[in-house]
Amino acid sequence: NIIYVPQEMGQPVRGWAAVEPYYKSVAEFLERVRTLTVGDLSVDVFGEVAYAFCLVHFAGEVQGQRHIADGRDTFILRRKSGTWKVSHYHESRPGPIPLTEEGGAG
Repeated sequence: NIIYVPQEMGQPVRGWAAVEPYYKSVAEFLERVRTLTVGDLSVDVFGEVAYAFCLVHFAGEVQGQRHIADGRDTFILRRKSGTWKVSHYHESRPGPIPLTEEGGAG
């Protein structure tokens, strides 16, 4: 029952039957991953349910072109038979650059 919300799509991808072909299509045009980093990780566990939030930075090559993407990711997980399974995965672009008190970009 996974729901995946990729930042480049307007609608969520629902269920493994839809998520699997989505990732296969991404793999077809993704030629090289140079960097994939995770930062600002926050995790909280509520019994058999947990959530995780992180910032992600990707740099690589897509269809022969350099591609850089930054995002914010949130995961909701459920423990099933002692193993954590992702049930919801949401990506979003970083927000706007915060303004300083003087009104300029900080």
